[in-house]
Amino acid sequence: MATTGSRLNEFRLLRRLGGGSFGEVWLADSQAPRVNEPALVALKIPHHEEKKLLGEGRKLALLEHANIVKFYRASETTEGLVFLVEEYVPNGDLRARLDEKRKLGEEEAIRVAVEILEALGYLHEHGIVHMDVNPRNILFDAVGTAKLVDFGLAKFMESKSQLTRVGGTPGYMAPELYHEKVYPASDLWSVAIVLHEMLTGRRPFEGETEAALMYKILREPPALSEALGGGMKEFLRNALGKDVSSRYGTAAAMGADLREVVQGRPATPLRSGEEVSTITLPGVGRSRAAVGVDIEFVQIPAGEFDMGSESGAPDERPVRRVRISKAFEVGKYPVTQAQWEAVMGSNPSDCKGADRPVELVSWNQVQEFLKELNEERDGYRYRLPTEAEWEYAARAGTTGDYAPELDALAWYAANSGGETHPVGQKGPNGWGLYDMLGNVWEWCQDWYGADYYKTSPAVDPRGPESGKFRVVRGGSWSDVPWLLRASGRGWVGPGVWSDDLGFRCVREVIP
Repeated sequence: MATTGSRLNEFRLLRRLGGGSFGEVWLADSQAPRVNEPALVALKIPHHEEKKLLGEGRKLALLEHANIVKFYRASETTEGLVFLVEEYVPNGDLRARLDEKRKLGEEEAIRVAVEILEALGYLHEHGIVHMDVNPRNILFDAVGTAKLVDFGLAKFMESKSQLTRVGGTPGYMAPELYHEKVYPASDLWSVAIVLHEMLTGRRPFEGETEAALMYKILREPPALSEALGGGMKEFLRNALGKDVSSRYGTAAAMGADLREVVQGRPATPLRSGEEVSTITLPGVGRSRAAVGVDIEFVQIPAGEFDMGSESGAPDERPVRRVRISKAFEVGKYPVTQAQWEAVMGSNPSDCKGADRPVELVSWNQVQEFLKELNEERDGYRYRLPTEAEWEYAARAGTTGDYAPELDALAWYAANSGGETHPVGQKGPNGWGLYDMLGNVWEWCQDWYGADYYKTSPAVDPRGPESGKFRVVRGGSWSDVPWLLRASGRGWVGPGVWSDDLGFRCVREVIP
């Protein structure tokens, strides 16, 4: 049991800062500070052995942001107790500040919200969903800067204080968490709850019991304070949509809209983020499956992004700002072998499995598959994504060359075991798309041009008019991380097939 003056390795415990069902937090000083670690730190000491914290700690220690409490490392005593070493933030948390003042002034509340959105944008870009944004996890440093703490811990500290088993603090949890689903937009919902509480002294969903609270979050509109201005109300409605698709898609977009509201401009009603819909392949014809097979689609919002990489291959340069002018729907997963067989009546794949991505299909054969879908005349046109649409969807609002948590997102040479895997087993990107990196390369609609970026249009580029090769994107089960970059480009002849090459569909409404 931790007591004042006792030791954990090189640390001497000075004062208990707080705690909960997960364990305790202590202020401690180090008798032998490591390089880049201060002498005064905060230690999180779990009640139970948490060996998995050692591996997670190594990942979290790489993260660095002005609005995130610095995580230094996980350490283990000779008795096997694993504890966490973090930055000590001296000015208390937002919960204590709200308990004292009830609410904050508008300027301070918005500043805190923007700073936390900055932190979340960084975490999401690095593949981490916080899962528990609430006033206790927002601390203030000596100059009043808001800092987010416990990032990433919610997903592996199963006994975390006040968490339900799906992760989150009641009152701040997004609706999808109650269905055991989580997205980056789940964190953004929590920020909106915190912002409303900072401005008004109460949350927009409250209930006498946890069951009553859950019902309101899942079924009722937010009870926004009448004291809020119209712009702020619209902003919070945007941020508190029941469906992920009706919220802000990224922390950056939410922060930008909040700044617009502060400047007196109205928030724009949203229709972006993840919107899952399905088509049913009817199995018409004797050669097709006897039952229907669903393809799920995710709605991708219109927007802009920086396409390419200055540090990538020569054909990824120059980086240019590209605008996707219209929202579009793209397959949530690569097309599977079951879906291909339902339409085409056969399965050409080498590594067989109904839920694995179809492979050994050429660009020309994919056109036959799409032709069959389009003959269903269901009001949509089906096609391959353009190269620009593919990279935009793969980035999902992020920048940078590499996915920071590649093992969590992709099957590639280091973890695939030399074969494809069923789709959807790895985590989604920020827009709810699975297997965008790894598993199989994906055909794009465009002809390949090595110098195309030098002359391509800034709005909806669709590739050269002609060529010898078609573009493929995303890397595969057999590739190294260099090839699993959102900006990485490949090219294959349209008549060629390979056991590491598949595709996903785009669909658009026929006018």
